[in-house]
Amino acid sequence: MAMRACQITKRQEPQLLDTLAAAYAEVGRFDEAIKTTQEFSALAVLAHDTNMMDIARQRLELYQAGKPYRDEQ
Repeated sequence: MAMRACQITKRQEPQLLDTLAAAYAEVGRFDEAIKTTQEFSALAVLAHDTNMMDIARQRLELYQAGKPYRDEQ
């Protein structure tokens, strides 16, 4: 579903890219998670959204370490 949502929005919605990256990481596709997070980060930079830039940085660190993101509240 995340892949389809990103296709529909032409990969221009940072939150959807974040979701897609998390899905990739969850199934061990870390290279794709990293690439997608870099896209997410670039959009955050263009929007001057420091919160999203921080989130992208944190997620990138996880994926580069071979760990999935899990929202455990």
